[in-house]
Amino acid sequence: MAIKLIAVDMDGTLLLDDHTSVSERNVRALCKAMEQGVLVVPASGRMLTFLPEQVRNLPGVRYAVTSNGAAAHDLETGEKIYTDYLPLDLVEKIVAAVPASVTMLEVYVDGKSYTSRECYENIPNYRFPPEYGVFLLRKRTVVDDIMKHLRENKLQVEKINLPHQAEPLHTELWNQLEAMGGLALVSSQPNNIEINAAGTNKGAALVALCKHLGIPMEDVMALGDSWNDLDMLRLSGFPVAMANAEERVKKVARVVTASYLEDGVAQAVEKYVLHEEG
Repeated sequence: MAIKLIAVDMDGTLLLDDHTSVSERNVRALCKAMEQGVLVVPASGRMLTFLPEQVRNLPGVRYAVTSNGAAAHDLETGEKIYTDYLPLDLVEKIVAAVPASVTMLEVYVDGKSYTSRECYENIPNYRFPPEYGVFLLRKRTVVDDIMKHLRENKLQVEKINLPHQAEPLHTELWNQLEAMGGLALVSSQPNNIEINAAGTNKGAALVALCKHLGIPMEDVMALGDSWNDLDMLRLSGFPVAMANAEERVKKVARVVTASYLEDGVAQAVEKYVLHEEG
């Protein structure tokens, strides 16, 4: 089997602990693969504008899967190759069920993140870890009323993110949302709740992208570490889990590579794509 496409998760897989940069060895391995005609596709829970510039600027990176599979993009043309939006009636139920006094709620629309003014002003009160609070203050579009903004501008929602709730709030919210039905819930970061339409996942988006590109899924290597990577790994011909991955991710992998802090992506690409020794 010759690998024709590498789908790679971001946080906990490709990126370092600053969540923005890629190690020299990982860059070198991915660039070498692309020079040999292999496509490299970032596959992330993040919205499009939160893909790190270093990743988007790698020569040869043209396509991306974002928002846990709610969209697949052609970065060169701006075309959306695939979308799977949350129905607006469900968005309204979720927004109503999660008041700003309880936790932050952000809505991913067309590659951007929107939050209410009340949520934004409450960030210091949510007791996020210090570095997390700083992260959440960046690149968010603040609106007075989320639902009014969505309806008036006829916007379609890719994903809703509820970041970092402490227990027992996390479990209470999870159970409440699960009872609504019609939703796919995952958590790629500790105590996050990431909400998509039922059936939305990175795997479905990757299948659609590969069909568009004429690449069989058996010729795809997928690398990940977390719950939201499971479907992508299950559907790929060569699933790779990081050493730091959750056990359920390791169980569906063909191989387990080194951790994200030990250039695990590069080690897998060098061995199974570039066929380099040692």
